[in-house]
Amino acid sequence: MIPESEIELDYLEGMEEDEEESEIPSYDFGLNTNTNRVNGFVEDLEEIKQAIHLILGTERWEHGIYSEDYGVELQDLIGEDLDYIEAELTIRIPDALLADDRITDVSDFEFDESNKGILIVSFKVTTTKGTVDIEKEVEV
Repeated sequence: MIPESEIELDYLEGMEEDEEESEIPSYDFGLNTNTNRVNGFVEDLEEIKQAIHLILGTERWEHGIYSEDYGVELQDLIGEDLDYIEAELTIRIPDALLADDRITDVSDFEFDESNKGILIVSFKVTTTKGTVDIEKEVEV
């Protein structure tokens, strides 16, 4: 026998089923990448730049604590032809970053191969808080 209750759920009164979802604020601990320490807080565009840095610094599928959508695949590019690497990066980087709902576009890729063994990739990331220029070193 299931007990009956006359408890009213007042907190549900006035709520509509198809209410619009509110945007989750971009606010997180600030990471100082030079000292590897938490340093205050960051929000909005700075927090998104930090998220981009973390996504691009994490090899996809390498750490079990992250979902399969988190990170970027770079390790298998080492030793490949430079033209192939550049073509793959224009696919893999947007794939990794667009998994974040705050990122709307990744474009304007440029490549600099002046350092032997390192390819510097520059590109623009359009977010819900503005546009940011990103530069990433990729081991080749």
